[in-house]
Amino acid sequence: MGFFSYWGKARKPDVPEIERNEKRCHLLTYHCLDVAAVALQWWNGSANIRRIFSCQTGLSEQHAQAWLLFFIALHDYGKYDIRFQLKAPDVWRQVNPGLSTKETRLAKREISDFWHGPAGLYWFYQDWQHRFLCDDDDFLQAEDDNESWLAWLSWLAPVVGHHGSVAEESDKEKDEFVILELQASKELLQTIRDHRQQWLQALEELFLQPAGLSLADDPPQLEEGTFLAGFCSVADWLGSVSDEEGFAYHDQPTDNLQAWFATRLPIAERILQQSGILSYDIRPNPDIRELLKGFAPRQIQWLVDKLPLSSSLTLIEASTGSGKTEAALAYAWHLLDQNLADSIVFALPTQATANAMLARLESAAPVIFDGAINLVLAHGRARFQQDFIDLQQAARPQTVQSDQEALVQCARWLSESKKRVFLGQLGICTIDQVLVSVLPVRHKFVRGFGLGRSVLIIDEVHAYDAYMYGLLRAVLAQQKAAGGSAILLSATLPEHQKQQLVRAWGGRAESPTGPVPYPLITHVASQPEQEPLPFALDDCDQQPPVTTVAIKLLCLPGLLPDDALLDKMIDAALAGAQVSLICNLVDVAQDTLTQLRDKAGSRLTEDQLILFHSRFVYRDRQEK
Repeated sequence: MGFFSYWGKARKPDVPEIERNEKRCHLLTYHCLDVAAVALQWWNGSANIRRIFSCQTGLSEQHAQAWLLFFIALHDYGKYDIRFQLKAPDVWRQVNPGLSTKETRLAKREISDFWHGPAGLYWFYQDWQHRFLCDDDDFLQAEDDNESWLAWLSWLAPVVGHHGSVAEESDKEKDEFVILELQASKELLQTIRDHRQQWLQALEELFLQPAGLSLADDPPQLEEGTFLAGFCSVADWLGSVSDEEGFAYHDQPTDNLQAWFATRLPIAERILQQSGILSYDIRPNPDIRELLKGFAPRQIQWLVDKLPLSSSLTLIEASTGSGKTEAALAYAWHLLDQNLADSIVFALPTQATANAMLARLESAAPVIFDGAINLVLAHGRARFQQDFIDLQQAARPQTVQSDQEALVQCARWLSESKKRVFLGQLGICTIDQVLVSVLPVRHKFVRGFGLGRSVLIIDEVHAYDAYMYGLLRAVLAQQKAAGGSAILLSATLPEHQKQQLVRAWGGRAESPTGPVPYPLITHVASQPEQEPLPFALDDCDQQPPVTTVAIKLLCLPGLLPDDALLDKMIDAALAGAQVSLICNLVDVAQDTLTQLRDKAGSRLTEDQLILFHSRFVYRDRQEK
């Protein structure tokens, strides 16, 4: 089989593979099957993954699995290209002594700048172009692509773009690939094309035919490729692990691909376990009382058991301190128990609130999950947060086996990159980490995939500006398309904002004609144009107590506290009140503190006079 004559992974020339008792390269065929093995074991280990792909394709699990593994194994189709193979010329000569003698006139830059992602889309289209052109008598449409190409494109573009950017349809006709025909012999290009065709036929026998499918069939067209792109990208990361516990390199052909593929499945399962992705179970019989440590539910928490168990958008409006967080976690637990999600992502407006939530979820995690729990914190300064540092330290084995032992708690692999924050069982982050999933940045689909397999909980959802609301609506639309769920929390959510969020999910949003009850849970199912379902408290005993807040307006000529107001603040503090003065400028806050010190004298200690602003170093801000 000619497709064994290409390398997929190669060690640097300065690595003495003989001393390491390892091969210099890993054949492309084997690497593609390693990634497919990870995908298959992940598929087997997650009922939610199976549900999502079956829903997105409209196929049975058997057919959805067949197409998924077939395309995952095609993710590096662009490496069947002479420019990629010449990136390691010594290895190219080693694996293909015949073709390596063919002369090419490629410049070094054309080799070093070659990107195999778009090339995969280009070569697949060129190899099958006769199939994808419209068969029409009209000359103007004879060169157009048919619906068959659109179906194949919807799968190919996400998988070949696994290195950061989903391929564009225009990649199928890029001039840089056409020029290659002038730089390499036709015999060489035709031979490589034949080998690509052999590889497709091998994958057909391996994955499609056992499900009653063939290359003559078209896959179902995917409306949204974010979930597939993220799934393929993470499977490729894990399928590239080549340490002592990972996929050892092989540079010799085999006469039985099916048997060889079977030998990689146990390795794939072990890597998925060690990465932290499949190292847990959901505890059965969800009960909010367990999250409340035996206390009875109150206020909005009584409504959790009434909510439908389906992929949905849920908005919880209740006063501060009413238990919205526990209510959201309890409902997320129900969704996890029904295989409607694999994990929970909790997004908050600031780093301080995210840090505070880490401790709360660390306590809740053993209630919801059983087994090694991966709790990941993601924001700009997460690496300085002591609780998260402690979790990472706990993941480092203290035994003789050291790094060879399976990682637990916050698995090191998950904590190495913010891109992976949504791949653990519990992710806590600032809202910007979620919004990045819909911005034009590399690997955004990894975040989108992680969110899609999770219950996304966003706190203080009223607190964002118009620009962030635009991104949030895009996140909700992406979450719905992936088959995921979202829970939005707010103490005060204006009606127009609620309508925007409901419409983003595809639900009908109509202004209420009468008084709106409060507290309130609004549930929007994933069916198109579904009427939102309100769930309001009908038990007077569970209504939150009425709170009266006195507001007094002081008009001061200098727009700053005068002596009289400063004296009132000191007197109130001495009487046991907590007094907070919020200033617009750091300088004003500093000057006011100096005045308070002078006026209070020895009546107030330094511990009672706290200054807090953005100019403190991070450690002092954390302490304050």
